[in-house]
This record gives sequence, structure tokens and C-alpha cells, in this order.
Amino acid sequence: KSTNWSAAALVGVLAPPQSATAAERLLQIVVSNVDTRRGGELVVCLYREGENWLDMSGAYRIARSVPTTSTFNVTFTIPDGGSGYAVQVLHDVNGDGKANFRIFPPKMLEGFGFSNDYVPRMKPDYAAASFVPVDGDAVLVQMAY
Repeated sequence: KSTNWSAAALVGVLAPPQSATAAERLLQIVVSNVDTRRGGELVVCLYREGENWLDMSGAYRIARSVPTTSTFNVTFTIPDGGSGYAVQVLHDVNGDGKANFRIFPPKMLEGFGFSNDYVPRMKPDYAAASFVPVDGDAVLVQMAY
């Protein structure tokens, strides 16, 4: 089952979600393979041109939600044009606002996902997750646990 949420609805912004203007476009992100049994919160971060990569507090756009379905859509409004973006999704089970991992042997302790179905072996690389939005295309992110 898929649920459509706007970024504004996810983060509790008081203004209703608006459609894109002539200088903007809508970017749809489809997150799948979410393990709803783990509880916690999903944090969907959109980064632009690599700025603040992996710093969730500095993401270009961010949406947060308690997961209730294994697949859902998030829509962000972005400027029209050819800028590069990347998506990072964290299933923040313990609510500490950061990705938790074990150093040896290396393993993520919470669910994560990146655009381009990128699965990093070590520190995630912006270039490997980056894309240029194309009208009508959704960005697919599959969660890994």
C-alpha cells in the first residue's frame, strides 16, 4: 500500500502544501522496503549540489514521519533547472537524530537508503547518490536493514 504525503504535511508546517510555480517543479521520492515493525521515525533528506551532505540538520529539504506502510511517497518542491540532488533516508529507530552504526565489523544499526539504489560500503559518497531531476520521473529509494 502506498501513501502520498507532501513534505509540508510530514514536518507539520502550518501552511497547506502548494503546487509548484512556473519557476519550480515537484520532485517525487518513492521509499520502499520500510520495516514498520521497528517503530521510530523515517527521516527523508534531500541534498542539493552536495551541500551539507549527510548532515541531516543542513539538508536542503527534510521530511519526518512515523512509518505506517512499507512503501510511501514524499513530494518536495524544488527550483526548476538542472541542479544535482541526492536523497538520504534514515529509519531513526532510537530517535537520536543520527545514523547509528557499529565500527567493527562495520554495520548500520538502523535502516537507511539512498537515491540511485546506492548502498555504500563505507562513508556514503554524494556523487554515487546524485541525480539531475527529470520531469515526470520519481526518485526510487529502497531501504536496507
